[in-house]
Amino acid sequence: MQTGRCSMAWLLLNRPDEAQNQLTLATQTLGDGFHLPHVQAAIAQVNIDLYVGAAAVASQRLLDAWPTIEQTGVMRLQQPRVELNLLRGRTLLADTAQSDRLRAARALGDEMLKEGAGWAAALGHLVRAAVFVWSRDDDATIAELVRAEEELTAAGMIGHLHVARLRRGTLEGGGGGLARAEAARDMLRDLGATDPDRLAAHMLPWPA
Repeated sequence: MQTGRCSMAWLLLNRPDEAQNQLTLATQTLGDGFHLPHVQAAIAQVNIDLYVGAAAVASQRLLDAWPTIEQTGVMRLQQPRVELNLLRGRTLLADTAQSDRLRAARALGDEMLKEGAGWAAALGHLVRAAVFVWSRDDDATIAELVRAEEELTAAGMIGHLHVARLRRGTLEGGGGGLARAEAARDMLRDLGATDPDRLAAHMLPWPA
């Protein structure tokens, strides 16, 4: 409960220090070797790194851990495979110093589209949208966000849905777009996010 996806609870509350404290306590119980609990701890740590703006640290940490993560066999299972590929994509998007990061992130988004699951495709469209916006292709970005919103709605992924709506509304601008973005912020607050814009930047790194 102190690692993996659960660690996001403290980040939703904008309490990364508490997330780190809880993870530190958890890692003291992990023991030797590298197994599924170690994968969950690595996921939590990379998420914390990303949230506090240490993208280069997150990128290197995930790169170092990746061969061992693969050796656990967890990548043979669809849900952790997609979630880990999403984490890789977010890390690439956030680490602007990395060369060729957009091509690599686009490839991960494409892989998610091929998973044969609507929820995975939704996340793939989000990653692709971020790649296009960093490439300054607003039309392609909006098209990917619309596709993502459709899949996210069908899958009931409400948090990600409102991140997508916030991004699209801000990008489209005008009265309607800005109103859509503000409504998405309100919904994210209702879901527990203390700082919706910081959470959106964490879940889907985006140029300022």
